Amino acid sequence: TAYNSALDEAALDPIDVPRVEVQQFERGQPMRFTATVSIKPEITLKDYKDISVPRPHSEIGDKEVEEALERLRLRFAELHAAERPVQAGDFLTVDTHIIKSGAVLVGESETDAQLEVDK
Repeated sequence: TAYNSALDEAALDPIDVPRVEVQQFERGQPMRFTATVSIKPEITLKDYKDISVPRPHSEIGDKEVEEALERLRLRFAELHAAERPVQAGDFLTVDTHIIKSGAVLVGESETDAQLEVDK
């Protein structure tokens, strides 16, 4: 096609669909058009290997370490049944139902919900 020939002649490698404006389109005459295309920019990298970027310094204390470890412990903990009465900090597995006027509301039940007993 004329479009592809023009791209080859100009050594262009478009990255998108062209915007075409027809200049002339008459019977018996060659069609003339202008195509506007987006191309990849030519980028020349400078010497970047000697560039240094300062890293921010953060102080992490024992408290932050303990809090992070506690979050990980809770996240990956396995729950087991206890052979004692419920205590603060325990997790309960419960089924819940909302009852109104003596009837369980449809869609308002939950099975095996995990609840933590307040500390």
